[in-house]
Amino acid sequence: MDRICCAILDFDAHLPPKEFSCLCYAVYFVRATFPNTPDLKVICPDIKCQTGNRSPSAVLRCIERAVNKIFELGDKEILASYQKSWAFETPAPNEFVRTMAFHLRADAPTPETPSTSHLT
Repeated sequence: MDRICCAILDFDAHLPPKEFSCLCYAVYFVRATFPNTPDLKVICPDIKCQTGNRSPSAVLRCIERAVNKIFELGDKEILASYQKSWAFETPAPNEFVRTMAFHLRADAPTPETPSTSHLT
């Protein structure tokens, strides 16, 4: 979860806490189910339980606001590093969460790839 939070903070969009936590949990739940990623509407009840929002639709609105704020206020170079078109057009919330989950999952160390952090 720390890697997800840091990746979202890298966009430097200054998200409110509720939007930040909803987006982090969305990426977390999608990453856990990868490659069979569910639609956001399916995981919103789980996110609701974690964040204390009133309803799954409130969770979905929080995620949509977070993605829009990241596009409007965030670092366009970092957005483009995930997907080139994001530098010019707002990503759909589903697309944003799935792409973030994929990149964070692909970069995760696996048992076959030993960590080199002890070398620095």
